[in-house]
Amino acid sequence: MFFILRDETILKNCLDVIQQSIGCTVEIKPYKKTRSGRQNRLYWTLLGIIAKDAGYELDDLHTAVKVRFLGADEKLIAGQLVTVPKSTTGLNTREFTELVDKVYALGAQMGIVLPVPSYFGMEE
Repeated sequence: MFFILRDETILKNCLDVIQQSIGCTVEIKPYKKTRSGRQNRLYWTLLGIIAKDAGYELDDLHTAVKVRFLGADEKLIAGQLVTVPKSTTGLNTREFTELVDKVYALGAQMGIVLPVPSYFGMEE
């Protein structure tokens, strides 16, 4: 069970529920809004355009973007050291906007003109 503590009333209600539930584990941390569905659609649309124009597989391009712009971690898996790209799923809206901006810049570096969100009907 989780609550988003946006105001004092919600906090009070949350604490009431916790007090009534013996044995609960409680973790209170700042709310982090993750990327929006609109941002996600735009990201994948832009990657699709780049992949098609440059002749890449979409998943390969996605992996390359993650490694290039988010980095990667080395992990020991089954006795072998492997490089694992960091995920986009934990990015908040600001971080994901920065990633999309970098995808636009990547497209420009490759000579690929990418349309703006309003072109797709995705304007804010």
